[in-house]
Amino acid sequence: MIEVSREEAERKRMLDERAKNRHKQVMLEAYDQQCDEAAKIFAEYHKRLHQYVNQARDAQRFSIDSSLEEVSSFSANSSKEAVYSTVKGTKSADDVILIETNWERNIRKACESLAVYMVERIRNSFPAYEGSGIHLNPQSEAAKLGMDFDGDIPDDVRTVIVNCLKNPPHLLRAITAYTLRLKTLVSREIEKIDVRADAELLRYKYENNRVMDVSSTDTNSPLHHQLYGNGTIGIDMPYKGSQNQLLERQKAHVQQFLATEDALNKAAEARDVGQNLLKRLHGTGDVVSSHSIGIGVTTQNMGSLRQFELEVWAKEREAAGLRASLNTLMSEIERLNKLCAERKEAEDSLRKKWKKIEEFDARRSELEAIYTALLKVIMEDAAAFWKQQPLVAREYASTTIIPACTIVAEIANSAKDLIDKEVNAFLRSPDNSLYMLPSTPQALLESMGSNGSTGPEAVAAAEKNAALLTARAGARDPSAIPSICRVSAALQYPAGQQIYA
Repeated sequence: MIEVSREEAERKRMLDERAKNRHKQVMLEAYDQQCDEAAKIFAEYHKRLHQYVNQARDAQRFSIDSSLEEVSSFSANSSKEAVYSTVKGTKSADDVILIETNWERNIRKACESLAVYMVERIRNSFPAYEGSGIHLNPQSEAAKLGMDFDGDIPDDVRTVIVNCLKNPPHLLRAITAYTLRLKTLVSREIEKIDVRADAELLRYKYENNRVMDVSSTDTNSPLHHQLYGNGTIGIDMPYKGSQNQLLERQKAHVQQFLATEDALNKAAEARDVGQNLLKRLHGTGDVVSSHSIGIGVTTQNMGSLRQFELEVWAKEREAAGLRASLNTLMSEIERLNKLCAERKEAEDSLRKKWKKIEEFDARRSELEAIYTALLKVIMEDAAAFWKQQPLVAREYASTTIIPACTIVAEIANSAKDLIDKEVNAFLRSPDNSLYMLPSTPQALLESMGSNGSTGPEAVAAAEKNAALLTARAGARDPSAIPSICRVSAALQYPAGQQIYA
């Protein structure tokens, strides 16, 4: 009997030790799984927090860099020389292939709608925008361009704006890309224009008694000679005349003017000589009718009359030549008057063109002032907006992420305390009697929920179920042993007491 009791005790001790190890392993694996899940939750929150922080940092850095780039690029472009109407290149800005996504297309449509509204505001505030006048103080009007829509935004544009504001960094990148694209197109169009070449084209020359110009043809000119050639009259005139050519033209003008004055003086002298001869011829009748003159005097008068007739014939021939010269001079004067009229019309046309150039320059300066003012206002608004974003993000985090993190930290601390308590419970019960299945057949039948039968078959079925439960626990199935009940029992009862589940 003693040997049997000793063997039974040894077998019971080995079974208890084996069950104790299995139960501890199952419990520790369950706690390990819970800790892994808590660590995954912490990692997910940590990842999301880092993502939000990086987005805010990138948005702030991108706003600062884009503002500096816009101001520097605009300063560089405004320092260029003013060019207006002569096209330098042949490639159009429409040749650029535009590839955009659905997001960028929606942003482009919204920007175009807002740009149409802003253009209408500028057109109403600044007459020089359409070339109808020049505003005296554009800076004062630029400050009035506040974007107060009062419900004038279309519904589709409002929907696009609301959808885009869900991701402010992406929205700012898309708007900045669209603005840079438009700025590039405008810069290309401006760089194609050269006012100096226009000034050279507006120059004219006076050669061979005609005014020549290589600009456009004036179809409304009432003059006989065409003032603005179509390229065939003044094709030999270079775009950049030298100073020597200008001096030669001035000398030719002076010489022709002096020749005209000399011809006019000669014509006046010939007219005076002819009038004197006519007076002398009319005065000879009084000499012949005088009765107091003697015969000798009469003979002398007859000789004088003969001499006068010869002189008259010579003077008549001279007068005829002078009359022909006078007619030639009159025709030359008429031609010169016509050329003077043509030259005056050319000067008036050049003056009008130069006035248009000045108006275009004033309009460009005014629009540049508008653009500078709008750019400054936009940069100030953007800076103020992104300065407020950290406060808004902090307030939003205080209501969403921070409470969740606090709750998770509290759960982790409570889990840590629970693990410490269970470890202490394990240490207080070295024989693991708390976590073991009942050792007596009757208690085993009661714990396994038998239907009141106490025979050998019921005991064998209960032992089989207990073996299956132990195998499940050994296979790392936490549901095999109700750990919460074990833990509560370990915390409520001291070590050494027999408590059956």
